[in-house]
Amino acid sequence: MASIHQDIQTVRSLRKDIRDPKLSPSTLKAIESIHQCMMTGSDQNGWKKVEWRGSVRPQQGQHQKNHYQHRSAKPIDHTSSYSFQNRSRNATATTAAAAATAATAHNENTVHTHEAEAPRRTFQESADGFRTSTQKYISKFKKTAGKVEDTILNTILLGKLNKFSEPNYNEIKEFITHIIDSGQTDMIKCFMSIVFEKAASEEIFCPLYARLLSELSTQYPVLLTEMENLFSEYMKIFEEIVDSSSETYNELCKRNVEKKYRRGYSQFLTELIKHNCIDTATFMKTITTIITQIELNLCMVESIKLNEEFADCLMKIMKAIKTNLPQEDDENHIYQIRTILKHDMIDRIQPLTLRHPDYTGVSNKARFTFLDIYESIQKF
Repeated sequence: MASIHQDIQTVRSLRKDIRDPKLSPSTLKAIESIHQCMMTGSDQNGWKKVEWRGSVRPQQGQHQKNHYQHRSAKPIDHTSSYSFQNRSRNATATTAAAAATAATAHNENTVHTHEAEAPRRTFQESADGFRTSTQKYISKFKKTAGKVEDTILNTILLGKLNKFSEPNYNEIKEFITHIIDSGQTDMIKCFMSIVFEKAASEEIFCPLYARLLSELSTQYPVLLTEMENLFSEYMKIFEEIVDSSSETYNELCKRNVEKKYRRGYSQFLTELIKHNCIDTATFMKTITTIITQIELNLCMVESIKLNEEFADCLMKIMKAIKTNLPQEDDENHIYQIRTILKHDMIDRIQPLTLRHPDYTGVSNKARFTFLDIYESIQKF
């Protein structure tokens, strides 16, 4: 019983000592100095008041900027010294002096290193003092200055012709006239190539493009020469007879484009012949080429769509040359073409209108189209 009472007294004495700890005078003095430094914000024996979370730091960005600007490119050895606001973490003066000496030596080495190594710049200084960033990537498809000018010209011409219509016809014509007056052959070729391509792909504007070329060719005969070259080039789109199911995707895309061009180009030719911008021989060569391709594909069942397409091209031509012309216009090419068709071509078209077991490449749609063409030629 007495031992238990003694243990309770011992525990109570320990709890009292914990509540009221007995500190030495030197320790109390040190704590008091720390409290004083924290209140005044002064620095004493390595203690300094610092900002806590959420407090305002007006110059934090400036300190960080200066710190990163003067930082060496090489890693600093943190084992010798760790500086914080020009103070050493080590307590003894000897260690602090050694750290200062090491830091001085390191700074000198850094200065020499920076002087020896050329600075890496990400900009170029121009003569006017402005800085321009260096080119990081160079395209292997970079064009020369001449090609860039051609691209600009193509863009300008294409932009004008994209807006080509009856209301702004005179404006566009005047613009094209200035280009032709410059006398540059490349510009003329560029203009003619764009006109042919747009006329072949936009049937509705074929009469307008044909009228433009007709009026310009009377002032600039050089356009007729360029047209002859383009006629020979566009003749190739009628010589494509491959229509197999084994064609690749790229070949299919190419064929679809040519299909669109065949119809549009046929319409464009008929508009040009109305304005006497194309000679009879070139026009008849186109008709002969189309009929020849049809005859070559008569017995090929995989050429049904192709023959229907060629039949549509011939029908567009027939509709154009069926138009009534003034009686006094006997020198018009259309009269000559009608005569040739009636005497030379009608015998080649007549078999296409008949049903034949061997003509597996001619559908009913194509045969009826050929019948309309045949009857139109008979009326000439």
